Parts: sequence; structure tokens; C-alpha cells
Amino acid sequence: MSLLLQPGILMHHRYRVVRLAGQGGMGAVYEAIDETFGSTVALKQQIVSSNLSAQQAEDLHIAFKREANILHHLHHPALPRVTDYFSHANGQFLVMDFVHGDDLATLLDRRLKQYATPFPLTEVLAWADQILDVLHYLHTRPTPVIHRDIKPNNLKLTPQGEIIVLDLGLAKVTAVQKNQSHSGSIHAYTLPYASLEQIQGTGTEPRSDLYSLAATIYHLLSGISPTDTRPPMDAMSRGAAILFGQPDPLRPIDGLPDPMNRLLLQALSLKPDDRPSSAAVMRDFLTMIRQSGAVSSSQTVVISPPSVFPSSTPAPSPARAVPGGVARPALQVRGPLQRELPARATSVTFAPDNRTLAASTSDGLIHLWRVSDGTLLRTLHGHPGEGFSVAFAPHGQMLASGSADGTVRLWRTYDGTLLQVLRGHTDEVRSVAFAPDGRTLGSGGWDRTVRLWRVSDGTLLRTLQGHSGDVWSVAFAPDGQTLASASGDQTVRLWNVADGTCRRTLHGHKNWVQGVAFSPDGQTLASASVGKTVRLWRVSDGTLLGTLQNHSGVVTWVTFSPDGRVLASASGDKTVRLWNIPDGTLLETLRGHTDVVTSVAFSPDGTMLASASVDNLVRLWGVALTEATWEGLQHAWRERERQEMHTPEDSEQSHSDAPVLDVAFAPDSRFLAVAASDRKVQLWRTTDGDGTLLYTLQAHTGSVRSVAFAPDGQTFASAAADRTIRLWRTHDGTPIATLRGHTDEVQRIAFSPDGYLLASGGWDHTVRLWRVHDGALVQTLQGHRGDVWSVAFAPDGQTLASGSGDMTVCLWRTHDGMLLRTLQEHRHWVWCVAFSPDGTLLASGAGDRTIRLWRVQDGTLFCTLRGHKGYVRAVAFSPDGAILASGAADRTVRLWQVQSGTLLRSLEKHTGVVTSLAFAPDGHTLVSGSVDRTVQMWDLVEP
Repeated sequence: MSLLLQPGILMHHRYRVVRLAGQGGMGAVYEAIDETFGSTVALKQQIVSSNLSAQQAEDLHIAFKREANILHHLHHPALPRVTDYFSHANGQFLVMDFVHGDDLATLLDRRLKQYATPFPLTEVLAWADQILDVLHYLHTRPTPVIHRDIKPNNLKLTPQGEIIVLDLGLAKVTAVQKNQSHSGSIHAYTLPYASLEQIQGTGTEPRSDLYSLAATIYHLLSGISPTDTRPPMDAMSRGAAILFGQPDPLRPIDGLPDPMNRLLLQALSLKPDDRPSSAAVMRDFLTMIRQSGAVSSSQTVVISPPSVFPSSTPAPSPARAVPGGVARPALQVRGPLQRELPARATSVTFAPDNRTLAASTSDGLIHLWRVSDGTLLRTLHGHPGEGFSVAFAPHGQMLASGSADGTVRLWRTYDGTLLQVLRGHTDEVRSVAFAPDGRTLGSGGWDRTVRLWRVSDGTLLRTLQGHSGDVWSVAFAPDGQTLASASGDQTVRLWNVADGTCRRTLHGHKNWVQGVAFSPDGQTLASASVGKTVRLWRVSDGTLLGTLQNHSGVVTWVTFSPDGRVLASASGDKTVRLWNIPDGTLLETLRGHTDVVTSVAFSPDGTMLASASVDNLVRLWGVALTEATWEGLQHAWRERERQEMHTPEDSEQSHSDAPVLDVAFAPDSRFLAVAASDRKVQLWRTTDGDGTLLYTLQAHTGSVRSVAFAPDGQTFASAAADRTIRLWRTHDGTPIATLRGHTDEVQRIAFSPDGYLLASGGWDHTVRLWRVHDGALVQTLQGHRGDVWSVAFAPDGQTLASGSGDMTVCLWRTHDGMLLRTLQEHRHWVWCVAFSPDGTLLASGAGDRTIRLWRVQDGTLFCTLRGHKGYVRAVAFSPDGAILASGAADRTVRLWQVQSGTLLRSLEKHTGVVTSLAFAPDGHTLVSGSVDRTVQMWDLVEP
């Protein structure tokens, strides 16, 4: 028969049991109401074994009464007040103050689970100072009190950050079990923290408590219980090792300052006389260590990782190493501004109007600030448990929060009114997110479920089940039709919001997944893992696009900037890192937090980034891309492009070994010009089936990047990395002129339809217009912030398009160089541009793996073509304008129906990046050039 009390029972004619608050091997703790005064109290139950003799039971009762009397007369702010005691058929009871908060064992377990790192040294030392103050008080009473069971479970941290020393081990049990309390008296001990004299029953004294405290500190700093180390380092195991002639297995903690290690090892001595003589002495030692400067405010220490930690991995490398050791570009980061909180900051988010910032904290509160000046607007009270997540509704008038109390709460933003409490989760709620329309709220928790709620009335719409581990994060796709969830089962799941079915499960992480975020266009999903990585996934088919590996600690959170170009990640390594998307280049590392960064959020306008941390701080960073950033990114991509194209400046390869960088048909289809990285231009006759090489030109001193024929076919041009453009007579290859003026590599050239002008774009960020008949520079068009990779004339010759590394397409008026329009939908470098034959559409291909078709008249987006699995390097319209061809880094050429955007065919013969495309004037043949050193001729005529 169970001796546990049921809720509602009235004990001692006064105490109404509310709930079971905790249970151990020897008894239990209940939350109860003192009906005499209406106050909340704790009932601590000691279950008396039925196997005791009458005399033993009486002795135990006398000892219990004596101790209750002693505790009743203790008065210390870190000790709960004992107000009553009584005996009952179900056991013996102490009535004490009910203490809100979590014990350090629970907090450590949660921290290891979430961040895979133990507590920082400064925090542990602050707690130790409080505990030693309590022990000094107990040990120096007229009748000294020896606690005998100092351990993480008996140390509770209140929402105000204060340590309360408890004693839950009051009952006697006969079985000796690891990690369970056992004793022959009313006082208990727990094996990992008990001194040798206590285990042997030879008598305890004040220094026994110092041993237990030192073992507790060891556990909190290392993350490993003394019985779980290899070999075990509890007093019993150490005593046995010494007894059998083996060395003492106790070892210092790696990374801990030497003075601290020495004090710990002294306090953990098996002989009491070798330990500090008193709690006051030990406290003085700790004070001296703290004041000596030996302890860094950001210091976290570890010993060899236990099984719950991620396994050791090689040193992390960038998502894509930048060739040649190019220095990492930087973002312009202002600040940071910061606000200190009374508890650990667990989540942060901006209101949609950019004016308010909200943060949740471990004391269950939610704080709202005015962004413009940092004024605290209000603090929301209501959650009795730790707060983990906050989210604003899209209209900004409502805020949702999730907590360790298992509830989701909805608040009115402008006055902090609690609107609803949503109940249904059976464990901690770790994440909340509103659907884009604000009508549905998603929540994920440690009960391994995702729940969808109707916001208007709090109705639970459905429960999504399938994860086999805790759910750490949820996020809605921008269209609201898909919800992503991250779990401790190492997977990310994509759910159909309409019916709750699982659309796809993403596998690949090797540890808990703690954060998920959709890109603003909904095409990419980022996931953060305890395995120190961020993974990028294509949402449409679940393909893994890339892995970002630079953090040295667990990655706790990820978020995209509003324009989708930057991803921010928060980590247990105390940093926030900013990544360029989609190539994964590390832009910047934000340092300043002194503990785990739990959350990051971009402001809706993208100019600010907020970060929340276990160090009790919320920091606000001003973030803006600078010219230095662009230059750094351009440099990185140039080096990557050189590496992929195998185009070192001193290349002396023969054509058979040279990557093909461009191809161009003569207007009459009789000739094909081929540009290669070996500094050569070749001209082939195409009218004889397989083609005849007519001649090879080698005058450039750098790789040849582009070739183009004049409309009359009598002249063709070549552009190269040597910063020059050369004009050649077609029929014999005689050089006509060399055009100089670019200050960096020339990437692309194009003749105007009337042959009067030649346009060129290059790495000096300019577009230049040249008069063909005399080679004079007519105009220099400036406006791009990045390298110009492509240029193309409209069929009427009045407009010129240029594509750039600044992720834009510019349209210029050719007669005066005026910038007409800038097209800004791409999320990466624009590699190529081409006008349709009728001039109504412009195609652009980019590093975001998309092709975008624009209406030239007004610059609106006509459609976006998706399907390539690598950056799009080349685009070309068929002569009739019905088909668009695209070539990409995925080694394919794709043919699209222009009006519908339908993929017609995928041509797959190349084994390297497809760099260039050209339709024959009759439209029957398509030519493609590639880094694989081949030119493929595709017959497009239906058989």
C-alpha cells in the first residue's frame, strides 16, 4: 500500500495537500495550503519503515522531533523556516516554507541537455559563497548542526537568483543504491557527495559538509557526478583504490585555475584533518581566489566529456574554405547596447513594427523594452516556471510565451494583460511560433509533441506526434502551410499544417537539433544542432544544401535576416556568428557574451540583431553590410571562381586541358569561338559536322573570360583576366585593336545590335562602353557595389543590362549611361543576364540557384525558375524566344518553356560547371562550354 498522500487530503487538521512536488527513495515533498493562514507551505514526509521494531520506531520519532525543534530555531535567509512538525500513519512530517525555483541538479541536467556545457566558474563560485555562509551559520550554532547531505538536489535556486539549502533526505531505507540517500539516522547522505567518514559511519563533523560541498562544486563545474567519472572519484571508490594499493583516482579539472583546483582537491581529501578547517576558512580561500584575478568572468571549465556530451570532433572548418587564405570579410557592427536582467535570458524577439523588443528569462518573466532608447516598458508576470520562448503575433498586438510550467500564455502587448493560458503539453514548452496569418499558434515541448492552437479562443486544433525525442523548436514557413520542428531525436520534421501529416523527415544531424528557421522566401530551412553545426536544407525536396561548421560549442538558435542574405547563429561558445547565404561564408563573429548565447533575432528592418544569453544580458547590435563586407565577399568569390575554373594567373595549359569559359556563334552559324583558361581563343568552323579548328589566338596574358561576335560577323572580341579587350578580324584572326581601361579582370563583353558599341563588365565594379571602330572609351557606368559578371544589350540597343556580385541587375540607358532601374530579388551573386529576342523579358541567373524572368518595361518579376542544384552560371534564349537554356554548377543544362516556366529537358553530359551557352541562329543547335574542358553541341530538333 502506497504511503504517498493524495491531492486534497487534509493533514493535521490544517494542511491541505495541493500536489506532489518531489519524491525520493525515503519520502516525498508536497505543496500544501495552510488553511489557518491561507499560505503555501511545504510538507516534507519521512516514511517510517514497517520493518522497524517498536523501539527503533520510537527512537526515530524522538530523533525526528529533536531535529525538527533545532530546525525550527534556525534563522538564516538561505534556510527555509520550519513552522511545525507532526506524526501520522503515513509517516513523519515537517512543515516548512515552500521555496519556488529549481534545484541545481535539475538546472545542471537541463543545461547539459540544452548546451552541452556545465556552469561557468563565476556562477558556481557565487553559489558556493552563499552555501558556505549557511554552513558557517549551522556549524557555529550553540548546538552545531551538520547538514550531512549537501548535494545539487538539495540546493534550490530561486527566481531571484538566491540559493536555498534544503534537506530532502529525511527517511531511512535499508537498501544501499548508487545515487540514493541512505543512513542509519534521521540524517541522510548521498554516495557521490558523502565523505569517507560518513560512509563508514565513524562520525561526521563540520568538515564532512565541506567535503560534500567540494564534491558538489566538482559536479557543477565538470558536468560529471563523482560516481560517473572513469574511474569513479567518490570517497568510497577512492578509499577502496587506496586500500588495494592503487593511486587515488581524484584528478583536477582541466581548464580550472590552479588555485581553485588546489582548494577543491584539499576539500576532497579523504582525511578530515587535511581539509580546510572550517566553512569560514574555505569561504575566505574562495574570496581570495576571486579577488586575485585568477577567475575569468567568462570561464567555463570541463573535464573529459561524459557520455551525454557530443563526441569529440576534429577542429571545425568553414562551410566552404576560402582558397588562398583570404581574410574573412566583416560586417559593420555597432554597439552593442545591452540590458542586464535579474535572471538568465532564454529567448528574444522583435515586434513586427520594429519598436519593441521582448525577452523571456529563467525566472518566468517576460520583459518588454522600447528599442529606440532601451526603456523598459513593462514586465509580464504569470509563468511559475522558467520561460523559454517568446513570439509576437504578426499584427504585433499579442505576444505568446512558452514555459517550463507546461503552458503557453497569450498576452496583450500594449498593456501586458494575460489573455489566455493554453494547457495541453505534459512537460516543458520549449518553443512557440505564430503562423504568418496570426490565426494559428504552434508550440513544441519536452513531451515530444508539436501542438497547434487556434489563437482566437485557445482551442487545441491538433497534436502532431512522431518525434521520439524532446521538441526544442518550431517554425512556420512564410506561406503558413508547413511547420518545421527540431528534436532531440536528431531529426527535423516538416508538417502539413492543414491536416497535421508529416511531409518529410530530415536526417543528417548527429546530435540534438535545437533550432529551426525558414528563409524569408520559404525555399531554405536552417537547423541548429548540439553537434556544433548548422545545416541548410532545400525545403521542396529535403536536399541537404550545406553544413556550416565554425562554432566551437553547441548551436542553440538560428535566424535569417529579413532579406534572406544573412543567417545568424547563437552558440554555447558564447558567440553569435553571421553567415552569408546561400554559400555559407562566415561574415562576422560577435563576441561579448560571457556565457551560452540562447537566442538571436533580427529586427524586421534588418538593421539590428538582438542576442540573449545565460549571462543575464540581452545585447542589441547594429548590423549593416559595408563596402568592406562587399569587397571581402567579392574577393572570396573571385578566389573560389579561380579555383573552380582552374585559372591561376600563370596557367600554361594546352587547350585539351583547359576549362572552357565562354562560347559564341557567329551570326551566320559558320563559326564558333571558344574562350579558355589557358589564355587562348579558338575559332572553329561548324559547317562540317564535327567542326574544324581554323586557328588559335594567344595574345592575352590572362585566362580568356568572354568572346563575342559583332553583328556583321566580320569582327569578334575577346576579354580576359589581363584587364584587356581585344578585337580580331574573323576570317584570319588578325588583331585589330586592344582596349584598355578596366582596372581589374574583364568578365563579360557584348556588342550592341548595330555593332557600334561594345559593352564590358569587370571586377572593378564598372560597366564600360567602347566605340568599336576606333576603340575609344565612350562611357564608364558606375553604380554596382560588386564585381560585374555579365552584360547584355536589349535587341533595340537602347538598354543595357548588367549582373553583379552585389546581387542586383542594373538596367542602363545606353545613349547617356543613365541608370534606369535596379532589380533586387536575387539572394546571391548574379552571374548571367540575357534579353529575350523581342526585348520584353530579361533573364538573370544567380548563385541562389534560381533564374528570374523580369518584365523589361516596368522591372516587375515575371516568374522564377527553380530546379538547379548549383549556382546558375549561364542563360540564353532561343532565337524564337520560346525556350530559355540555363547552365549551372550542378553540371546540367536545362531547357525551360518561357511562358509557363515549365522544365522541358535536362541535358546531362558535362562533368563540371557549365560556364557558357549559345544557340545557333537557326535555333536547331545549342552549344555549351564547361570546366570539364569540353564543348558539347546539342541537337534540339525533335527526331
